[in-house]
Parts: sequence; structure tokens; C-alpha cells
Amino acid sequence: MNRKYLVTIDREEWSSARRWEFWKPEWHIERGRKFEKIQGIGRTIFEVDRSSGECRALFQLPQLLDPKVLRESWNEQSAWTKSITRGLRAITPLADGSLVINDIFGVYHTTREGKVLNYVTSERFADVHCATPNKDNSRLIVASTGTVEVLEVDWSGLVHREIHLPDLFQLPISPRVEHEFAAHPDRRCMRLDHSRELLHANWAEWLAEGKSILVSCHQPGLVLVIDVASDKPHVAKQWGYFPQCHGPSLLPDEALFVSVSKTDEVVEVDPASGRRRWTTRNMGFSKRVTPLSGHRVLACDCNGKRLVEIDRSNGKIVWECSLPGLPYAVGIEGND
Repeated sequence: MNRKYLVTIDREEWSSARRWEFWKPEWHIERGRKFEKIQGIGRTIFEVDRSSGECRALFQLPQLLDPKVLRESWNEQSAWTKSITRGLRAITPLADGSLVINDIFGVYHTTREGKVLNYVTSERFADVHCATPNKDNSRLIVASTGTVEVLEVDWSGLVHREIHLPDLFQLPISPRVEHEFAAHPDRRCMRLDHSRELLHANWAEWLAEGKSILVSCHQPGLVLVIDVASDKPHVAKQWGYFPQCHGPSLLPDEALFVSVSKTDEVVEVDPASGRRRWTTRNMGFSKRVTPLSGHRVLACDCNGKRLVEIDRSNGKIVWECSLPGLPYAVGIEGND
């Protein structure tokens, strides 16, 4: 087996602090004073060799966001800022060996050695959970929870498509959030606790390029297939209830895999009936699940600080690897 996993770590400080400390304002304030120095594990790409189980650091991603935006983000979001404590999010290896990686404010295209080839940020990128490239890496699908929308952008930042999620369900935006949007044209400086209401999307990727997008909504716990082939996007299929779900994968007409963070589960679902086939428990706040060959799936166990492979025939964990921090997502290189 010649497979390698590339792993992003979501939070640096959670790997060295007890969880209850994270909820103390003083804990965040102290890190806010030091944000220019905080790099380390939260911005490092790690490689796991599947055969040996060895985990090593590949490179540290630079922070290219204007420091002024970081400072304003800290000032506006007060003690509960996420610009300080959040690390890296999604990672996608490309066929040429390069990588697409995002943090909460921007997207990076890098070599495997860490050289940045392209970078894009936008005033509309507020708490970006994932940015997944299309086949030729000319455009990105961005799920930005601070703006309750899914965007298709190119590397210059030009928006080619926008899907305003409340419109799909005819849900109004509350006056409080409308006020925040008006007060903060640069959404990166908006208080994130004011931006999160219904339809908090934290994963989006092409299911069929130019035709349909797979989206997970942390609130209210839905996985959606959005049809974008017509002039007006609409929900073609949806599954729930998966409270605080993250990073799903769909094999059409075969299986849907969902990380159900609220209940610390990973599940396989029959896409036709919506019924669960199996459930793997004790997967602490899992962020991503990906199908593998050999009738297995790969999942990130965030609070357990590990990667696991799950046998699809029974939902049992058949392989695991410890990590130096809390994993958000994983990219797969090599083959069996």
C-alpha cells in the first residue's frame, strides 16, 4: 500500500489545552495579544504514511492576510475571535502534485514543498470552512459561514456564481444579521457569533461540475444536493437530521457518508431511503469523512486527535493513527 494522507490541523491551542479552558474569555484575550506570533502546528501540513503510520510535518503555510484585517477582526469579534484560534481547514491534492488549502479568510495554491503559487481572499470570505477546486483548478467552490452563501470564485477573487442559502428555503435573514451585514462591508471583520443562524454551510464541493454541488449545513443538520444547471439554483435532494454535520461524501446511487459532530458519530446512509446502514460512535467532533478503495472510509476524529479507517461492512474501526493536533480535513495521495 503506497497511500499517504495530508492532514490539516484546525486549532493549535486545543492540542495543548483542556477544552474547558477554551470557553474562558481570558484564554482568548491572551492569545489575541500574541496573534502575530502564533503560527506553529495550526498552520502546518502533516503527512501520514499509511504503511508505517509515521506522521511528519511537511511545511508551514504563511499567513498572507493583511495584518490590518487581522487586527480589525480581533477588535470586532472581542474575546471570542476565531481569527486567532483557528488553524487550517480543507486540503485538496491536485493531479500535478500541488495543493489547494484554505484557512478561515483565504485560499492558497501551493507546491508540495509549501511555495505559494496563488492566493485569494475577499471581503466576502468570513469563516471559510472549505474551498474546493474544480477539475482544472481555475475556480473554487467556497463555503463561507459568515455570509450564509456558497460562492464560485476564480483565483482573482471574481465571483462567477453565488448561492444564497436562505433563498433556497425562503428563510428571512434576521434584523440583527442584516444590521451586521450593513455595518461590515468587509465580512471578515464581522462578529462571527452574529453571522451564524440557520443554514450555516461548512462544506461545499462539485458533485458534477457545472451541474450540482454537495453541501452540508451544520445548522439545521442537512446534507444537500443543489442543482445549479438551470438559471435558478434549487435543492434537488436533501438528507437529515444530522445535527452539526460536517464534510460529507456522496457516491450517487451507492452511499452517503456524514460526520455528525453533535453526536460524535460517523454514519453511512442509503441515499435512496435516507436510512442509516451503520454508525461509528466516539468520533469526537469529526469534521470530514472520505471513501477509500477496499470498501473503507477515512474519517478525522477531531477531539481524539487521530485519523481512522472504518470498514463499510460493519462500521468498525480497522486502522488508526495519532496526530499532533486536532484534524480538520485530509487529502489523499498515492494508491493501494
